[in-house]
Amino acid sequence: MTTKENYRNILCDGAIKQNYDRILNKQAVFTVEQKNFINQWSKTSVNNENLRDMLIEHTSSGGDSVVLKISTKNLDLKKLFIRNQNKFFNYKNGKYDKLPKNPAKFFEFVIDALHLRYGTPAAIKKFFNKNKPYEYIYKDKIDTQEIDSIISLDEFLGKI
Repeated sequence: MTTKENYRNILCDGAIKQNYDRILNKQAVFTVEQKNFINQWSKTSVNNENLRDMLIEHTSSGGDSVVLKISTKNLDLKKLFIRNQNKFFNYKNGKYDKLPKNPAKFFEFVIDALHLRYGTPAAIKKFFNKNKPYEYIYKDKIDTQEIDSIISLDEFLGKI
């Protein structure tokens, strides 16, 4: 999802540019998978706010948003990562501020921290719980030739 103005800039630049992520401490393109967005993002809340609505609000400016369908067949899968949004928002809300003393909890803490910091290769997605909202992180720009289609946000939401 992006604004129409951003989409025009993408077309002029020839690529979807990367945004900076302070947790990853890297530039990346952040996307969501349609099926996961429909099935999980609308069911998950953070601070009593629906994740789907938070994402729409974050990416839109006055309702002029569009949804880009991006082909992944030509993307370098070594650059495609996945990140659990529940864990991401727990991190942002301070859950990971204290190191646990219990060794088992500490190990879980380290795994979660690595997942948030670097993402997990999307190639091992089959090992993830499908009942969680995920974000895909592509650690490079994406050429406009990989955009399969563009529709309005309203049209997209009407399909779900």
